[in-house]
Amino acid sequence: MLAIRDLTVRYRDRVAVEHFDLSVDAGEIVTLVGPTGCGKSSVLRAVAGLERPAAGQIRIGELTIDARHDVPPERRRTGLVFQDFALFPHLSVARNIGFRVSDPAVVDHWIAALGLESHRDAMPATLSGGQKQRVALARALAHAPALVLLDEPLSNLDAALKASLRWQIRDALKAAGVPAIWVTHDQDEALSVGDRVGVMNAGRLEQVGEPEQCYRAPTTRFVARFLGDGVFLRGRLSDGGVQTVVDRSVVGDVDAARRVARSGEVDVLVRPHDLDLEPDERGNARVVWGRYEGETRLYAIRLHEGPELQARVSHEVRLAEGQTVQTRISARHALALFGPAEA
Repeated sequence: MLAIRDLTVRYRDRVAVEHFDLSVDAGEIVTLVGPTGCGKSSVLRAVAGLERPAAGQIRIGELTIDARHDVPPERRRTGLVFQDFALFPHLSVARNIGFRVSDPAVVDHWIAALGLESHRDAMPATLSGGQKQRVALARALAHAPALVLLDEPLSNLDAALKASLRWQIRDALKAAGVPAIWVTHDQDEALSVGDRVGVMNAGRLEQVGEPEQCYRAPTTRFVARFLGDGVFLRGRLSDGGVQTVVDRSVVGDVDAARRVARSGEVDVLVRPHDLDLEPDERGNARVVWGRYEGETRLYAIRLHEGPELQARVSHEVRLAEGQTVQTRISARHALALFGPAEA
């Protein structure tokens, strides 16, 4: 449905996106995530026709767009959903959704599908943020787009509403069978919503893959650090292929979700939920601080001969500041390894 090849987007002398490649299959949702200014929204603007590519090619179905051959936005059959909703303030919910839609049954369908029946005649000013976003999505889907582009659709909503609305939007896209690119800066949102996740940095796509693959087996140190909390511990590849994490004190033996083709020293990505803690007066670390999170507790611990780490454990594990503990990597986890020379 969508194929982007070697895309470059420039704003005067500034390069916003370069050498960007991405394909989106029919019915697939791809989330793009990355720090502010990394080029996520510029990719959407180029696909939508709001920015002309400086180089590269965009194919939407049978349409081909490049620096020499442009296609106006209205001919691209792309639906846009913005973070500021962009509703017509003088039109009711039904009239917003039905703007330039000839079949009233289509409007009725999307009003019902997104739970807007009781707000059919309401004006946008009377709606909550979540209701406005559902109207914006319904309006985009009512035009039977070939592709939906969502630019930070939940960024203006409170945390509790985001959690439920992300699933309503995802379910609506899946029910319509419409492929989508969903731009967000929220890592949890990107990992939970996307069939695949693309991680961007400085205008380039660092990694694209299934959410678990990007999280558990990042291909670059940037992706490893950006997707979730984590630190690198010095490790050693043993002759038998078992990775033993060492930082003077031994923290545990691990399997590798991402291996490096060398023996000797490696850096091992360790995330908070990879660690187990156990009170032990002869342990290898002490507790710096603890935070209650409901179902879990997050502890900062400092190895006696090593860095400070964070460990997320069951809420039933209660430790005091300054308490000595034994810290080890849980055997059930596979961690990513990086060679010392890898960026």
